[in-house]
Parts: sequence; C-alpha cells; structure tokens
Amino acid sequence: MTGASPAMLTWLRTAAGRLKRLLWARRRQILIRKDLTAPEPTSHRSRLDVERVGDANLEELRGFLAHQQGKSAARLKLRYAQGAGHIGLLARQEGRIVGHVWVAPHATPPARNHPHVTRFGLPLKPDEGYMYDMYLAPEVRGGGRGTHFLAAAHLALRAAGLRGLHGYVDAQNLPARLLYRTLGWRDGGAVISTRVLRLLMITDGRVFVRNFSWNATPVDYRPLFG
Repeated sequence: MTGASPAMLTWLRTAAGRLKRLLWARRRQILIRKDLTAPEPTSHRSRLDVERVGDANLEELRGFLAHQQGKSAARLKLRYAQGAGHIGLLARQEGRIVGHVWVAPHATPPARNHPHVTRFGLPLKPDEGYMYDMYLAPEVRGGGRGTHFLAAAHLALRAAGLRGLHGYVDAQNLPARLLYRTLGWRDGGAVISTRVLRLLMITDGRVFVRNFSWNATPVDYRPLFG
C-alpha cells in the first residue's frame, strides 16, 4: 500500500490478525493427569489458606467473583458448579478470598458434566475428577502463590476422597506446563482443536458446536451429533 503510514500498516496487520482469529484458530492442547496418592513436596506447602466452598462462604465468593469477573459471570458460574455438585476450593490470604478452583467428580451426571470431559474423551475413574477454572486474583499472583495454592488443593481433594485428577494446558503455555509438572502432573497425550467462526470446534476429527447455555453446562462446545 503506497503512501501508508507505519501506524496505518500496524493497524491493518492487527485487524487482519483479529479477523483471522475470529474465522479460524488452531490450538494444541496437552492432556495432563495428577496422581493424588503420591506425596506432595513439603517445599510447596501453601502460604495460602484453602477451604471448601459451602453455605458459610458462598456469598463472600459471589462477591469476589463479581468484583473480579463481573456479576453475570459470577451468577452463571456458581449456578452451574453448584447445580452440578462440583467441588469448589477457595484460597485465602490474610482472611480474604484471593482465588478458587473447581473439580467435576466422576459422579457428576452426564448432562451436567464439564464439556471438556466429553470433548477430550477423558477416562475418569470413580475416584477421579476433572479440574477446571483455577484462578488467582492478579494482585496476589507471583511469588510462588500459584504453586502453593495448587499443592494445597491437591491435599484438600485427596482428603475429600479423590485419588486422581485430569486437566489440560495449552501447549504454548510453558509457565503453566512447568507449574503442573513441578507438582507431579504428567502429560497424557496431545489433542488438536480447530475453532471455526467461534461456532464449531473440531477436536481430533470430532465436531462440536458452541453451547450458549449455562443452565446445564458452561459456555463451551457440545457434540454436534448425539
């Protein structure tokens, strides 16, 4: 483009990149698994207090989520996770909530299971679960707090009767992969997911369609057939 300014060229490249991501995006995802029966390294004992989500802290959690992610997201996330009977854990620092993580156990009814369990074909055993939505507030990230929170969550989930966890991490997210590997998570293979128009997801040759309802499962993708 003759005569275009550097600023205009930068804007055009940015717009083209955004359009491409809207139309088509390809991700390589690493499936990971954690054996909760293995000893947790003592060096990773948590500097955060961890407790299970329940009636006593539900309103406080709702307020934390609303502040961090918006009231609508807070309402929908809690409605889904609680209605499905998932296990929630809170992280506290100096008494205030600073994070959370959720686990969908094997006993979750199929209609309310996390969609990743189906899309990734995870073979959950009766004493295992799928970990999702691990979050720490931006102001407390760093200093090893993510490692400490995850290590404490392992101990709490083992105390709750779980013996194994499944999850995934994006192949390009090297810091997250290192975090999980440090705490004993092991790679269980890779899957390739291709998103088309943000409406379809093709994962290992299987086609999924965008699910816009939070009533049964969070906004993700459900099988196009069946």
